[in-house]
Amino acid sequence: MGGRSALLKVDGRPVFVKEVPLTERERLPEHTRSTANLFGIPAFCQYGVGSGSGFGAWREVGVHTMTTN
Repeated sequence: MGGRSALLKVDGRPVFVKEVPLTERERLPEHTRSTANLFGIPAFCQYGVGSGSGFGAWREVGVHTMTTN
């Protein structure tokens, strides 16, 4: 869906890396790795709709962590 990405090697294995920009609110220490709806976006909206970050970049990180684990 656009954005920047890269392919890195970790222990000799290729790893896809997606850059997800953080808003100022997401950068606050109390919101680090928070998957809360920090922007009050309605549940029917997707990432990138509304205030720009949808439910937040940390939610994107969280879902990728869950699928990787």
